[in-house]
Amino acid sequence: MNTSAPSSGRPAHENVALAAFADFISANREEITRHWVSAVDRSPRVQTSEDLTFQQLLDHLPQLCDDLAETLRSTYHPDLSEDAARHSTAHGRKRWQQGYRLDELIRELSIIRRDFVGRWFDSFVGQHSTFSREQRRQARSIVHQFFDEIISGSATQFVEEEQQRLFESQDALRAAKERAEAAERAKNNFIALVSHELRTPLTPILLGAAALARDESVPAHLREFAEMIRQNSQIEAGLIDDLLDASRLTRGNLSLSLSEIDLHSSILNAIDFCRSEFAAKKITPKLNLLAAISRIAGDEERLKRAVTTLVRNAIIVTPDGGAVAITTWNPEGEIEIAIEDMGSSLDADALERLFLPFEEGRRSTPFGLGGLSLSRYVCKAIIEGHGGKVTARPGGQGHGAILSVRLPATE
Repeated sequence: MNTSAPSSGRPAHENVALAAFADFISANREEITRHWVSAVDRSPRVQTSEDLTFQQLLDHLPQLCDDLAETLRSTYHPDLSEDAARHSTAHGRKRWQQGYRLDELIRELSIIRRDFVGRWFDSFVGQHSTFSREQRRQARSIVHQFFDEIISGSATQFVEEEQQRLFESQDALRAAKERAEAAERAKNNFIALVSHELRTPLTPILLGAAALARDESVPAHLREFAEMIRQNSQIEAGLIDDLLDASRLTRGNLSLSLSEIDLHSSILNAIDFCRSEFAAKKITPKLNLLAAISRIAGDEERLKRAVTTLVRNAIIVTPDGGAVAITTWNPEGEIEIAIEDMGSSLDADALERLFLPFEEGRRSTPFGLGGLSLSRYVCKAIIEGHGGKVTARPGGQGHGAILSVRLPATE
């Protein structure tokens, strides 16, 4: 008579012994799972369990007990992966929903396995003296493989779900980036279009105001009025040019028209451009043009605008009756311009943000407003486009600031 179970290749008495162990697990399921929960709850290494109720911790554990018992009763054991995948998916997904980390789930299952083997397996063996050494080895092997597969399956499930979430996040980020880039292009196109539309009517205003200001047949007070219109229109045109250049900068297509120019002339032009602003605040420009070499290769119009921006910034923040000092010299084959104002003091954070677009600059009641920094942002880009550098540092005696420009000089 053949005593082997055909489907498993294992002797029948081994199947009977494993089935008895399975019955023991089913009969003691409530107490087993209660001990499992207590062991997990006592562990300081599964911190998420502290936020869960007994019932939440119990959750899928009775089902694991039933699944282990069924595995022991089964006559087909060589591959537990399919069943374990089902067990781990159910238990693992619930624990992810409850906030467990992967390491906590692995620790929980390790605690449960240790408690089961150390308490319940030994308890069963103690009650069944006929449980042979080989039967014990076989039962232990099945128990360990059962938990190994659940741990492995849980880890695999966790990684797959994290990868899926990562892919979804990447897709969402990619879509958001594309929307942001499209919005940025639309904004830049809008700024460029509006700037051109605003710039067009300013040209005849500038020409007409300049002609009236020079026409001696026009009464003096009207010529002064025309000059005021010309100057303010020119300032407005400069702001529009800054908007256009800022738009070009974001698209990376700001081009410079280089020729040999005298930087001292650009400084003098900037002071002349701002003469009404100097006069309005009774501010004295102090010139120290010490650079022996003042010629550079540059875009004359844009450099004039850049220098004018720095001079106007100094005027804006300097109190009435103050002074603005403009100094040049030649350090190591370069030319440096330092423009020192008498405005409020600048801390390190303000110095960092001074040339960022749309920063408000210094807001101080006695010293006026520092502007929205768009002109300073474009100024910095123009200087750097010429291979130069613009920096800011605190002024002397605890007040004001010194804005410096360094550019390569031409011998």
